[in-house]
Amino acid sequence: MKTPEVILAKWLELDLAAAAAEDALAPAFSVDEALESLTDQLAAGRFPILIGDSGVGKTALVHELARRIHQGTAPPVIQGKRILQFSFRRRASQLKEPKAMMGAEMAELVEALLLTSGEVVPFFRDLHMAYYFDLEDQLYFLGFQFSSFLIGEGRSSVIEQMFEYFHELEQHYSVLHVDEPGLTSMWPMLEDWALYQKERHGKAYSREALDLAAPVSGPRPASKKGDRPPLWSHGRERRRNRPISRCRNVLPPPQGAKVAGRYRDHD
Repeated sequence: MKTPEVILAKWLELDLAAAAAEDALAPAFSVDEALESLTDQLAAGRFPILIGDSGVGKTALVHELARRIHQGTAPPVIQGKRILQFSFRRRASQLKEPKAMMGAEMAELVEALLLTSGEVVPFFRDLHMAYYFDLEDQLYFLGFQFSSFLIGEGRSSVIEQMFEYFHELEQHYSVLHVDEPGLTSMWPMLEDWALYQKERHGKAYSREALDLAAPVSGPRPASKKGDRPPLWSHGRERRRNRPISRCRNVLPPPQGAKVAGRYRDHD
């Protein structure tokens, strides 16, 4: 018989608790308000699903929460928990026939999570993939039975479709928008990033350099380890307007959508 640890390992993309202990997670800056919204949802018994534009910092927000848990500075409601980053895409890539097998695999994962006694907080980084594999029933059952917390992240349009066609998910899950920071918050983020670089790597940046970086710096200046703020491409404003394609066993497809196999991903 498979142990819960063996089952979780098949889905595991990154053990955030272990990565935080090894100082392998880069910090996110000026995210206190967003983290407060996230933990408020958890404290209210809801399972938040983070949505927003690509590159806005959804994953970085959860990584920062894992860092603060390790440092002992996380909100009491989640302090001491172990966040594990799971991936539907990872598990599907290991299967010979993912369309036919993912339902049983998800049911197995749900059973394993229910045996973790509330210690583990699963973070599904690509929760929108549950829609393609028709796994809403298992997500609903997990939300109904799970005694710990759960965090998700997914593509906005797909998550909205999933809630539209499986309303019962709203009983346990909620959508949390992560937005790009405004210009007023950009300077504090850059200053915090520059201070971190100086203390951690001995890199000093002049006011002039930060002035040049401010208009194009990403919302999470240290989301990648390095000695300079990464640039933020305004090309991220592009929208994915192609219809979502998938077959449903019970519910009809969205009006005008092309009916195809469930295992379809759209870039």
